[in-house]
Amino acid sequence: MQNVQVKHLQQVRKEIMNSTSYAVEQQKKDEFMRIMRHTLANGIISSFKDLMIINQIENYDYKSYLIQKYKRGPLHIVCENGRLTLIKYFIENNLYDINEICDGFTPLSLLTLYYIQTPEKCTSTETLELMFANGADPLLYVDKNGNNLYDYCNMVKKQSGEPLNFVLQYIQDIYFKKQREQALKNAILLSLCDNQNNNNNLTHLLTIDDMKQIAEYLIGPIQQQIDQ
Repeated sequence: MQNVQVKHLQQVRKEIMNSTSYAVEQQKKDEFMRIMRHTLANGIISSFKDLMIINQIENYDYKSYLIQKYKRGPLHIVCENGRLTLIKYFIENNLYDINEICDGFTPLSLLTLYYIQTPEKCTSTETLELMFANGADPLLYVDKNGNNLYDYCNMVKKQSGEPLNFVLQYIQDIYFKKQREQALKNAILLSLCDNQNNNNNLTHLLTIDDMKQIAEYLIGPIQQQIDQ
């Protein structure tokens, strides 16, 4: 009985997929996705807004489609192609996760690689400043050989034999700052854990989450002293 039901459902699905209406709908969806990919890669903000109006009706899951087919989300695609206007629009409207990892890449890592490959485009740090202000984490990207964004900037410096341009230097400086902050947080957390293990009266009632909050609270003043 169950096999008969499965076969019936398979037949119904086949008939639907072969129907003219399904073919027309699929063609319309494919065209939407093609235009979306082109719009993102070329940074056409007016076209993107038009597509979003259409998608309020059609409700296509374009993000999943892009990730599945191109291994890139919308923010990844605009960063990979250096489309600064759309990057700014996406971030200011909080449309996508700024630290989402697709195929090992974050949006920030793709924008950094874009700047490395096209040094003539390194004219401003404004977009990078916006990304960092909205939580972009430079420590997340590590390639299969263990290289991070700091290493990539160093490679550029070694290959050219010249100082980094101010955009790549800014990326490297932020990476180093975040790395030191993380090291400080880890050191503070470790110290608190040691005190707790030694039954220190000040820390024995604290949970791990409590100690993480303390580490976050302390890191600001400590970092300011180091920066000075």
